[in-house]
Amino acid sequence: LIRDPDGRFEKFPMTEAQQAYWIGRTEMFNYSDVSTHCYFEMDCPDIDVKYAEKVWNKLILTHDMLRAVICTDGQNHQVLEKVPYYEISFDDLSDSTRDARKTVLDSIRSELSGKKYDTSVWPLFDIKAAKLGNGVTRLFISFDNIIFDDWSMFYLFREWYYHYHEPAAV
Repeated sequence: LIRDPDGRFEKFPMTEAQQAYWIGRTEMFNYSDVSTHCYFEMDCPDIDVKYAEKVWNKLILTHDMLRAVICTDGQNHQVLEKVPYYEISFDDLSDSTRDARKTVLDSIRSELSGKKYDTSVWPLFDIKAAKLGNGVTRLFISFDNIIFDDWSMFYLFREWYYHYHEPAAV
């Protein structure tokens, strides 16, 4: 690897794995049109969603691949120099009936659990939150694996957790 800060926001080649993921999501072959998608739900006691959103936006600035898109040529990707502030959508269901709460949670799950992203459009992730009551908020986290490998994904979640609890950390 050669450090190239001046070329940081220029197009650069995808890895072979990323190209395979990109091809697999097209309709080029039988049994394709499948994205590389990850989805999680986490119940978080006493989380401040606005603060978690602020920390996530710091990570977006720190980790270039959170600002990446795939070029339509299927050969390259590009880190966007600037992206808008990412807002975590929030539903307060704490005073809702059980049936109403289930309807909203099922709707969010249905939307995000199988989401297929247009990889040429930022962001390639989506986060939603629903306050359930008793101080518990459920986070719904969806992202396209074309920008992460498993190690990076879990590292990012650990870093999000760490910076949420250690706001002065660099």
